[in-house]
Amino acid sequence: MTTTSQDRFFDSNGVPIRYIVRGDGPAVVRLYGLTGNIDHLVESSPSPSPFDGYQFIAMDCRGHGKSGKPHDRAAYGLEMVKDVVRLLDHLAIGRAPLIGFSMGAEIALKTAARHPARVRSAVLAGSGWSDEGIYEGWRVIADSFARGKGLRGFFDWTTPPGQTRTAKEIEGFEQWNQALLAQNDAQALTALCKNYAELEELRATEEEVRALRMPILGIAGEHDPERPMLERMQGVAPDFTLIVLEGLGHGGPAFLKTLDREATSFFQRIDVHPEPKTLA
Repeated sequence: MTTTSQDRFFDSNGVPIRYIVRGDGPAVVRLYGLTGNIDHLVESSPSPSPFDGYQFIAMDCRGHGKSGKPHDRAAYGLEMVKDVVRLLDHLAIGRAPLIGFSMGAEIALKTAARHPARVRSAVLAGSGWSDEGIYEGWRVIADSFARGKGLRGFFDWTTPPGQTRTAKEIEGFEQWNQALLAQNDAQALTALCKNYAELEELRATEEEVRALRMPILGIAGEHDPERPMLERMQGVAPDFTLIVLEGLGHGGPAFLKTLDREATSFFQRIDVHPEPKTLA
């Protein structure tokens, strides 16, 4: 049955979570990065599903979009992993491939580690097995949101040492950052980032990465500062392949378009006999 991108909701331990279902075929679940949500996909992609032959399922992570926005840091972290499992339960899906970008990649990795029976395969894009350097970045982001500055602190933190941003880059960022602050709940994002920075619940351990048995594809831009978070999985995760996209950075239209193409190829290559999907 073909489905459309009409908003749906389910209760995840008291937090309403918005999701959509598009297209036909076996299910693939997409997880977005920090401040990302379903609307970004709906606005940019009129096609039934970004992945040929698969049914595309996406949700707004808690704290984002039209999902609930708790202000308690304890409501994030592993609860975001449980949201993925509860979504599969809600849709009566035994296991499914996951595709996560940036923050969504860390959620996907931790879901695969904690609930391996529910994850058929995973695509980790723009992040993966984060180290202390990335968690220092989360501490910067948490402080920036807490001070009402949105991602300004992260923008400064990611400026290469000894370099300065151009006036055009700064102006473009400020316009985007103001729109981000207007469209999001800063207290909720502060709580989410504090969970990352202080509780580190989503941080995968080496033991968890070594224990993964499902096929995993990593995709990183050549100039992405989080590329090392995927490179360090090589030789540790048993069934891991890395693709580096020449000339690209962390996200952007060209990166996301290539991500969808590579993910489709990966799923088709490894899921020779994909499991049927049943929607509740």
